[in-house]
Amino acid sequence: MDKFLEEVAKLGAQQKIAGLVGAVIAIIAASYYGGIADTLELIDEQAETIESQEAQLVKLEVQARDRSRYMKEVARLKQRLREAEEQLPKKAEVPKLLRDISYEAQQSGLQIARFEVQDERKQGEFAKVPVSMRVTGSYHEIAVFFDRLSKMSRIVNVADLKMTSPQFINKKIVLTSSFDATTYRFLENGK
Repeated sequence: MDKFLEEVAKLGAQQKIAGLVGAVIAIIAASYYGGIADTLELIDEQAETIESQEAQLVKLEVQARDRSRYMKEVARLKQRLREAEEQLPKKAEVPKLLRDISYEAQQSGLQIARFEVQDERKQGEFAKVPVSMRVTGSYHEIAVFFDRLSKMSRIVNVADLKMTSPQFINKKIVLTSSFDATTYRFLENGK
């Protein structure tokens, strides 16, 4: 080391300044590549991470906005399902529905001559529950009965309507009508 210092002492002032500037540049370069470059690289990585997380945040914000719309749609669909289930009774509700049909016939002024529940027929996720009926009453009373059936919360279809034997009784024409009133029930687990 002494020899190095003697050699440096022999140099001129310009050479000493150039050497000093070179040493300072070497120290700065070493510091830059040793510490600052790593820090800059870390900053770049963090910037990429921030960019990625901001993109993910935007995506999640869109999903959050859509979630409320989807939740409203789910609530609307659940309401529609409840309404549909009201129209298709479960097995335990069928006897009550049949009593309601009989009640509506009596309230319409009809005399029930036959009320016979037929075997139910399964069709997919529901079963038909047909009821053969024969009633007597005026045309108007029969029409009122069908109107009352149409206003029930349950589905009841009337088919094979036959009106026969008109008779003049108590100042009105009384008909004998036979038809099939079919209601439906929802099959729970195929049963």
